[in-house]
Amino acid sequence: MHGKRKVFKNKELERAKKLEEVKKNDPEKGEAIAKKEAWKAAMKRASGIKVHDDPKLIKRSIQKRKKRQQKNAVKWEERVQTRDQLKSEKQLKKVSKYS
Repeated sequence: MHGKRKVFKNKELERAKKLEEVKKNDPEKGEAIAKKEAWKAAMKRASGIKVHDDPKLIKRSIQKRKKRQQKNAVKWEERVQTRDQLKSEKQLKKVSKYS
């Protein structure tokens, strides 16, 4: 990755929530922090680093990942069941052949 650091989506989402909370409690301080974060993001974008700072998009990507994992788990369970079924059928065939 050559110097790029991958930040986990949950941490990004948590950071965005904290920023919203600070804005709600102390608007002046929240605005200052938001401005600072905006400048950091702009500098990163200018240097070619992708910035993931939109909470909506982060939540959506987390949901997509969970849904994909669940779907894959169901498919895997089906594969295991068909494998076991074929195995038992072959075993029965083998037993009946020699009986």
